[in-house]
Amino acid sequence: MDPTDFLTEELAGLDWRRPKEVQAAAKRSIRLKIGDDLSPLMIQNLRKTQWENAAEILENLEPSKVVQFVPDLLEWLKDMNWPGADRVKKICLNFEKHELLPSIDVKISKAREDTDEDWVEALLSLRREVTD
Repeated sequence: MDPTDFLTEELAGLDWRRPKEVQAAAKRSIRLKIGDDLSPLMIQNLRKTQWENAAEILENLEPSKVVQFVPDLLEWLKDMNWPGADRVKKICLNFEKHELLPSIDVKISKAREDTDEDWVEALLSLRREVTD
């Protein structure tokens, strides 16, 4: 079963083109239903028009609930102009160094392998902020 099946309607409501009240209702409903599997809210499972609202939901959860998704969150930083990227960076800054640094290093290697200089720079910037 697709992890988003039980949230299909709510996730559709995160689209920024929907009326504000629909977006707000979707965010409330998702917060109540999401449980521990936050994968439906990761960038890889959503459309660009849903990213900002998904990042807002993640931003309002306890870091201890979100930390297991660090590798997925770091994908969001491929382009700091993407909706939700600033929020996701702030989320990452709430984690302990030991929770974040290993994943950052893995993603830096991946970004270099992909020759994605913007992503490399975003990850290095995050790494500097975490280690300072």
